[in-house]
Amino acid sequence: MSSLNNIRNIRNININNLNSLNNENDLNHQDIYPSSKRRLIFTELDSKLLTSSTGIVNNAPSSASTAQQHPTAILPLEPVLNRNLNEEADIQAALPSPSASPIQSTQDDEDDEDDDDEPLDFTSLVQSLSATKSPNEIMDSVSILSSNLSKKFKNKLVFNLLKTLDRSNLSALCGLIKDSLKFDILSNLPSNVCHKIFSFLDHKSLCKAQFVCKRWCILINTDERVWKNLLFSDRLITNIKEIKPDLKHNKNAFVSKWCSINVNKIYKDLKSDPRNPDFQIKYEMFKPNIYKLIYKKRKLINNNWLNPKYKPKRITVENNDSNVVTCLQFDKNKIITGADNKYIRIYDTNTGKLIKTLTGHEGGVWALQYINNTLVSGSTDRTVRIWDIKKGKCIHVLRGHTSTVRCLDIIKPRPDGFNDRREPVFYPKRYMLITGSRDCNLNVWNLPLAPDYDKHGNIKKRGKEDIQSEFMASSNRSSMSPYFVCSLKGHEGSVRSISSYGRIIVSGSYDNTVRVWDSKTLKCKYVLSGHHDRIYSTAIDHKRNRCLSGSMDFSVKIWDLSNGSLLKTLIGHTSLVGLLNLSQDYLVSAAADSTLRLWSQKTYKLIDVLEGHQAAITCFQSDDTRIVSGSNNLVLWNATNGSKVRELLGDTQGVWQVKFDYKMCVAAVQRRSETSDKTYIEILRFDRFDRFD
Repeated sequence: MSSLNNIRNIRNININNLNSLNNENDLNHQDIYPSSKRRLIFTELDSKLLTSSTGIVNNAPSSASTAQQHPTAILPLEPVLNRNLNEEADIQAALPSPSASPIQSTQDDEDDEDDDDEPLDFTSLVQSLSATKSPNEIMDSVSILSSNLSKKFKNKLVFNLLKTLDRSNLSALCGLIKDSLKFDILSNLPSNVCHKIFSFLDHKSLCKAQFVCKRWCILINTDERVWKNLLFSDRLITNIKEIKPDLKHNKNAFVSKWCSINVNKIYKDLKSDPRNPDFQIKYEMFKPNIYKLIYKKRKLINNNWLNPKYKPKRITVENNDSNVVTCLQFDKNKIITGADNKYIRIYDTNTGKLIKTLTGHEGGVWALQYINNTLVSGSTDRTVRIWDIKKGKCIHVLRGHTSTVRCLDIIKPRPDGFNDRREPVFYPKRYMLITGSRDCNLNVWNLPLAPDYDKHGNIKKRGKEDIQSEFMASSNRSSMSPYFVCSLKGHEGSVRSISSYGRIIVSGSYDNTVRVWDSKTLKCKYVLSGHHDRIYSTAIDHKRNRCLSGSMDFSVKIWDLSNGSLLKTLIGHTSLVGLLNLSQDYLVSAAADSTLRLWSQKTYKLIDVLEGHQAAITCFQSDDTRIVSGSNNLVLWNATNGSKVRELLGDTQGVWQVKFDYKMCVAAVQRRSETSDKTYIEILRFDRFDRFD
């Protein structure tokens, strides 16, 4: 009983000493011996002191003074280790407390509490085993013993074994334990759940995750949805139709250009040894993902745009006149411009070479738009002409306006609800044309389409509705054109701007009003009054069912298309707001005060004022990543933060028109020479890579 009392006294002294250490020393001591873990440490102490009282451990501390002098040696050395106190203290500092192991369940706690009365005598066990058995037999005995121990005493057994090792062995074991603790969190999840998890990562994280293990590499590389969604979330595309040319592209050529590794060589090596067990795994790892490659292509090109040190390939085309280029549109094959000298010119996009000059108008061309092989132009000669672009011929002349045709828009078929069988219904069923004139009227036409040709020059077969659009005439047909539908009257001033989407037509006029028309009923739905001066620009936000207007009263107004009410007035410009453009996230307004303003599409709050021009903004285009604006010079801006990236063209007197797509920018500019001013077409390509070309 006296021995047990001495043990309890020493234990109490150690508790008091440890409490005093926690109160007096820094936070590191509190971290090493938190109160929640003391119980297991003192249980170990009880075990050692009990063995000491029976004579097994002769040099264990037996007094309060010894415990107080060596607080780090609460777990004493066994004599069989034959090490000095300093080395033992170093090892103890490197090892965690056995209480650091997680406790699995409440039942385990109860079992462990029952076992507290049977402390583990590891030293006597080793002595008894080593006296009569070989090392292999000892290992087997320890394994059998551990299988019969509770989880708590298994922890103690391992801890005591670790105490016998020096630092070099502990370091080697540390690496082994870390490798053993590595766990693939996705290994037990279904593939669709894994794909959902990966969908929350950006492209950099996805690329890094591919190097974690083969399974992750296969999951990321084979999932087209992740990379397709990333194209949209990173604002590299807004419609899946934008990447159709890449999807229809020669796949082998596309892969060989944009894939960083030689896939064909890898496949050839794998096929040479079909018995290789890793054949299928490596095949899935290196199988080209077309959407991943499209993302790579678009991302690299977008980086070129926003890199001020990148030098785009530049093609300069000189015209032999100084006329104002009033309209411009381009695609991957052609650039079409209209000018105030009554000519329409078609250039090759890749070389800048003049392909055709379309003649027929007797006045300046002030409006132009094309779709497929059909080009529509409006002129000061009061006519609208329909052209076959491939042949370069005028196929129809639409007469009806009594003054300059100032603006026009082609209405494309758009979803307009569902029928009784829940199938989507489109309106209009065929292409329609809206033209606005200085005669204050809007004319509605059935658009006659020019034939489309294949690469061999043969006419492609057309759908039934396209054929109908050429020969169908309204009951309102008149002698001026069989394609004339009706005239929308109501404005009291020149019609300056037209925007359309599906059944919605929005027109802005010099009578200070905006009118909303229904293209199906051909009636005016709303007259939007609120501006105090002429309307110069309009736009439709069909996703939010709103329209916007910019005026000479320096303001931009937001209107609700469901009831015609005014939602917001954006102020800040100090001159005519002549241009508006919408993207998914931003509204951009440009004015004669030489600035552009970047607004939030959701809140219509001002994000930034873009200042960098010295004259009125004459043209601009924007999307969710960049803005290109023309004035006395041509400037590129970062739309995400409003910063100026670079001056694309500075050697110009003025910029008439500018358009861009994801890989190139086309601008019509004017330069002053010694004798006269000349107009040029500038082509800047951002899709050139030295590594690929």
